Amino acid sequence: MAEKKWFIPAEGCTVRDPNTRKIVPAEGMEVEDSIYWRRRVNAHDGSYGSKPAAPGATKAVKKDNANG
Repeated sequence: MAEKKWFIPAEGCTVRDPNTRKIVPAEGMEVEDSIYWRRRVNAHDGSYGSKPAAPGATKAVKKDNANG
């Protein structure tokens, strides 16, 4: 099974997923590492990056000031 990577299209580029034919959203999507996606990266149509954090994923830690 191929490794999964996060692909982010370059600004101004429209890149389609070869399996679903859907356009990759600007925030990117998880793809299987394949020659298709490596060609997109080599052609500067996009790059591999890290998945953005989900909204609300960071929890605020509440400190109790009564205990010092």
